[in-house]
Amino acid sequence: MSESDNNGDPTAREAEPEYGPRSRPRRWRLWVVGLLLLILTGGLAAIGAIVVYYRIERMARPRIHDRPDNVPPHAVALVLGARVYRDGRLSAMLEDRVASAVDLYRARKVKKLLMSGDNSTRNYDEVTAMRDHAIRLGVPADDVVRDFAGFRTFDSVYRARDLWGVRSMVIVSQDFHLPRSIYIAQRLGVDAVGLSADRRQYLSIQRAEAREVLARAAAWLDLNLLGTKPRFLGPAETLSGEEQDRAWRAQTGRRAAGTN
Repeated sequence: MSESDNNGDPTAREAEPEYGPRSRPRRWRLWVVGLLLLILTGGLAAIGAIVVYYRIERMARPRIHDRPDNVPPHAVALVLGARVYRDGRLSAMLEDRVASAVDLYRARKVKKLLMSGDNSTRNYDEVTAMRDHAIRLGVPADDVVRDFAGFRTFDSVYRARDLWGVRSMVIVSQDFHLPRSIYIAQRLGVDAVGLSADRRQYLSIQRAEAREVLARAAAWLDLNLLGTKPRFLGPAETLSGEEQDRAWRAQTGRRAAGTN
């Protein structure tokens, strides 16, 4: 039928295109392509994380010691924080970290213990609990220093370097944690070795080891792509525990006076 014929017939209308089963747009194809891309991206990310995990392991493993006697002497041991219970008790991992650091001190492998952990709220203070425990085990108060803003391993190492001027250290933690800690230190220009604090079987060890795959990938990103900085920095700090105590008491006293 011609256009002129349509004009002459009011009941006639222009023919609409018809989609057969082969010509109809298939949105499901877009979904399949998107899903495949997502799987491919996730697979590449997973492969990358695994590669980073084993590269860090290979780099750091020769620097890890399981006995204080085998650790070369350093001025400072960086003791990384972990969970403290509400009643003030140290978790099993943290108790073993502090005890291992004290063994280093007794063996005269280090002169100072730098306790680094979370004190993000007034009611949660890992580092004071760590320091008190080390003092109970016989370390003089002046040789135990606290870093109240070691919220994660990256922050602890970065702050030890920039606030305390530490350029060489022994890092004390569990074996699964040490490769990442040493990698961070080396990339930040700090010569570090590790002392394994594994003294027992830990209930949460499998979960911690599984999380370490992602944690090492995150550390690699922080150091190589993101230019990450610690949550808090600040002025230079002292490696005298007693001087730090006096300064801390003066500061908290001023704060208390300001609230009256």
